[in-house]
Amino acid sequence: AAAMAPEPAAPRSHARSGGREEHATVEAFVEKMKKLIQLEKNAEKELSLSSLSCKGPGQESFARSVRRGTCIRRLTCTAVESGMLGRTLITLKRMSGDGEGEGQT
Repeated sequence: AAAMAPEPAAPRSHARSGGREEHATVEAFVEKMKKLIQLEKNAEKELSLSSLSCKGPGQESFARSVRRGTCIRRLTCTAVESGMLGRTLITLKRMSGDGEGEGQT
């Protein structure tokens, strides 16, 4: 009885190139997501700034934003502290003189 010869192993270059291709695919995905996140960030920033603007048709005025509670007038920062997980805690207080809840935090 003849002994069976072992099957030849797959070439190493093939196994390595698959890893590089996979790595390149992951890098391409990450780069694409970075660009999309930046686009979303810019769009949200533009929307936030335009809602605070008093200019242009169809945009609410600053006074209306205050009434709706989307803006708070005359705030000042009274303290900044480090929080858990590297977060920053900011304490805000209304500046005196606007007649609305002076001294509230």
